[in-house]
Amino acid sequence: MLYSVIQRANPRDLNAAKKYYAVAQTEKQADLRMIAERISRETNFSTAEVQAAIEAFLLVIPKLLLEGHSVKMGDFGTFSLTLSSDGAETKEEFNASMIKGANLHFRAGKEFAKVIRNVEFFKKPGSK
Repeated sequence: MLYSVIQRANPRDLNAAKKYYAVAQTEKQADLRMIAERISRETNFSTAEVQAAIEAFLLVIPKLLLEGHSVKMGDFGTFSLTLSSDGAETKEEFNASMIKGANLHFRAGKEFAKVIRNVEFFKKPGSK
């Protein structure tokens, strides 16, 4: 995985000395067609069949989440929703207008997380 190094201030202490941190570098963006083509090469499904399955995934998963399900996708991981809200002094004072919104949470499955943990890092050529 490519990275570059940038200097950042500490957001909790703006007077503290700035430090240097690694930032992941994205070279390109994979689109639906590229993903479908790669999956097609690994399976007996055509690119069109894979694209259709992914499109169905994009329709079904959000609906399941909004129905209150967490969605476990085997070794890939689990999707769930969390809420962000203002606090109330008492349970009785809390109401739905205090909810700021829903956030999508993804927890990687064991095999998926293992791939990420074993990543190798390379400094992007030409980066500072």
